Amino acid sequence: MSKLRFHLTMFGAVCLSLCLISGARAAEDMLKDDLHTPLRITIKIPRKVFKVNEPVNGTVIIKNTYPATLPAIFKIKLFHDGQEVSERVTSIATVYFGTTKFSFKNFGIPEFNNGAGSEGVWRVWIAQQGRDSGAAGITVRIVAPAANSAK
Repeated sequence: MSKLRFHLTMFGAVCLSLCLISGARAAEDMLKDDLHTPLRITIKIPRKVFKVNEPVNGTVIIKNTYPATLPAIFKIKLFHDGQEVSERVTSIATVYFGTTKFSFKNFGIPEFNNGAGSEGVWRVWIAQQGRDSGAAGITVRIVAPAANSAK
């Protein structure tokens, strides 16, 4: 009976060791930034240059290649002349299979062209939270209206 108990104990120890090793590998793989995600982010804007106080309207396109709905959390960063000025998180409870389009406002991108202080180069950056390698970004330039256009 003691031989059987010994073999069962050894078998259990081996199984536990294998589980721990494979679990550690899985955890290590999850930390890698290059894991496949079924979500693809694209940002579209009508043009790259806007006048001060002119609305910057664009579209955020999320493509879900997984054949079911998924919840997702996205990180939005806003940069003005190379300096980060805003970071937000947008949570979407249901990302449907296929393509879903959002306006900048509905996606949670803050308005940034609202006065003379907004002149310069702006960058909107969006990534799925925890997956910076799949980020999408656009750059726009905000310029002062020409002096002769006020006539």
